[in-house]
Amino acid sequence: MSHLKRQAIPKKWPIPRKGTKYLVKSASHERQGIPLLIVIRDILKIAKTRKEVKKALHAKSILVNGRVSKDDKHGLTLFDKISIIPAKKNYEVILT
Repeated sequence: MSHLKRQAIPKKWPIPRKGTKYLVKSASHERQGIPLLIVIRDILKIAKTRKEVKKALHAKSILVNGRVSKDDKHGLTLFDKISIIPAKKNYEVILT
């Protein structure tokens, strides 16, 4: 399965419990974390839709830990760095 119900997400994810019914799940089994799509769209509010996020990823304008990531399901864990090249902004994943 490539999705989670919003009610079943971990409580550590800083997104609201109500909203759309399904959310994307991180793709790799060894990197359990918040998917890149959720971070860019729902937490940072840089993009409004998944289509905008995928367009930015394929344009190579978003880097994860200094590398180009083309997968919107890439799991971000603690202290991963996200760089948005056109806006010249850098973010770091930290749980508070």
